[in-house]
Amino acid sequence: MGAEPRERLGTLIRSLDDFDGLIAASAAHGITPLLCQHLESAAGGSMPVGWRDRLRAEFQRNSRRNLFLTVELFKVLDAFEACGIRAIPHKGPALAAQAYGDIALRQFNDLDLVLRQSEIPAAHDVLTSLDYRSEISWATGPEREYIPGHYAYCDSSGRVNLELHSEATLRYLPVPLKLDELLRKLETLEIGGRCVATFAAEDALPILCVHGAKHLWDRLSWLVDISELVQIARGFEWEKAMEGARHLGAERMTLLGLGIAASLIGTPLPEKIEGKIGSDRIVRKLLQQACERFLGMADARPGPVQRFQMRIQMRGGVFSGARYALRLTTAPTEEDWESLRLPRMLAPLYAVIRPLRILAGARNGSE
Repeated sequence: MGAEPRERLGTLIRSLDDFDGLIAASAAHGITPLLCQHLESAAGGSMPVGWRDRLRAEFQRNSRRNLFLTVELFKVLDAFEACGIRAIPHKGPALAAQAYGDIALRQFNDLDLVLRQSEIPAAHDVLTSLDYRSEISWATGPEREYIPGHYAYCDSSGRVNLELHSEATLRYLPVPLKLDELLRKLETLEIGGRCVATFAAEDALPILCVHGAKHLWDRLSWLVDISELVQIARGFEWEKAMEGARHLGAERMTLLGLGIAASLIGTPLPEKIEGKIGSDRIVRKLLQQACERFLGMADARPGPVQRFQMRIQMRGGVFSGARYALRLTTAPTEEDWESLRLPRMLAPLYAVIRPLRILAGARNGSE
């Protein structure tokens, strides 16, 4: 943090009278450890002692949680490896180490692993042997006909949530993920004295930007993640990242995420990337809308019709965008299956049920 932001932060903290609200907001946006670190560093001397103690307690609580989840990640990876399953840590401790350089500085609440769809049944059996239970009500295990947005599990203690992703579940990617290609370009990180392989930063960027676009960038942590990722110490290879984004059909989503990060949190971008953002009228429009929602100048949550339009625009190209938005609107999710379990021969009807459920949820305020 530079001198000017530090001075502004000191001024803001001296005028703050709702410390509990600040902590709650930082937790909701997933940036509590960063908030604690910067407040302690920039304004610790001007805060009441009780506030400083609270910050330190919050930071330590997050650190303990992160360490606990990291140990659990190692246990699961070892069990998978013993059965010949290659699983790649995504987000969680891996992203904390890769982008932040310290697993204590990122707030995460679950573990994410990416593996081949063909290995999902074996991974399910391994997790079951480790006393994890699936949050999807399978009859005998994952079924080929029903592929969810992710395979969710919880351990027997209820303290660990774990999600399995594959090239088939990452449905918000405009183009199917070529997982085997990414597996050939993995980076090795050291986490707690152990070497762990994860996606190269340049391959991770567009995937993270698609995830942020999926949720319409309504959490600061997703912006901070990509901001830290593109500033990694080894240097970020922008051409590789943007080439990967184009192959995924996610160039506009990636530019949008970078543009929001630059506008809201000052992420430094190369002139060429800034030029691409500035020359794309749709990116500029979506960027303005996102910033207005963050600053409370527009409705926090667009309705289903507006979201459909935004999906089209974020994909790029009228026809490709329409196909993308229509696919997301009609592809069933685990919520659709749980609300109404149809026989396999009637599974195509979910393409009709899902849009109706989205509209009903919008009327009830739940979508």
